Amino acid sequence: PRPRIQPPFGVARAAAAMAAGCDGLEFDAEGLEPWRLLCRLDAALARWGAERLGVRLRGLPVMDSRAAEWRAVDLLAALNERELGFVHLAGPLPPGQAQPSLRAAFRWPLLVSGRMGAAEAIRLVESRWADAVGFAAADGPALLRRLRHACPQGMPPGALRGGEA
Repeated sequence: PRPRIQPPFGVARAAAAMAAGCDGLEFDAEGLEPWRLLCRLDAALARWGAERLGVRLRGLPVMDSRAAEWRAVDLLAALNERELGFVHLAGPLPPGQAQPSLRAAFRWPLLVSGRMGAAEAIRLVESRWADAVGFAAADGPALLRRLRHACPQGMPPGALRGGEA
């Protein structure tokens, strides 16, 4: 008998989640070499399509050096070619000087999360560097109050709501 080819680790869990009724998945790339992430992602893309999949990248190593920034840009460009539903940059935000090259590499929805104040979150979205900003539920009502006071007049009621993180 021919040996069974096992799906890459993570894809089996993704299959179970999709079978259970999930509309989409976020793959956590923490600890994966880029080539391994792309291999696993390609297996999932072939099965479910790009619009239902996203990738979470924690703490891009662009703060170390220009070479590290180029590696991050290369990874985002590879993800961009796959036309993912989104990329979620979690953890410390890349420094301001790296942000334009990173955004240029990935043109699909970009979610950022991590420790930041209300003004920084608003700046990231208004500048179109990020399409959405996520906060932990632990940030709670105080954060929502700060955001409401910092947002432009005329924002529709209920535009800012707390949620589960």
